[in-house]
Amino acid sequence: MATPGSRVTFSIRGTAPLSRTLFDEGFAHDQAGIPIKTFLGVTLLGMTVGQTVPLLNADGTTEALELVAIPWHVEPR
Repeated sequence: MATPGSRVTFSIRGTAPLSRTLFDEGFAHDQAGIPIKTFLGVTLLGMTVGQTVPLLNADGTTEALELVAIPWHVEPR
């Protein structure tokens, strides 16, 4: 399951997968991270590998978000 600190590989609308780290604090945007306070970040939280869910965009539209892999993750405290 994707948690803060997890490295996640995801695909939006079936595009080429991207890998990023979910973060809350202490991680810079230039380190290829996704803040959990964004639509993408909060949607990825709690997802499991192979799951596809609708991703809400700022304009109110949705698109398919698939969690492809979790190369590594931090155990919840």
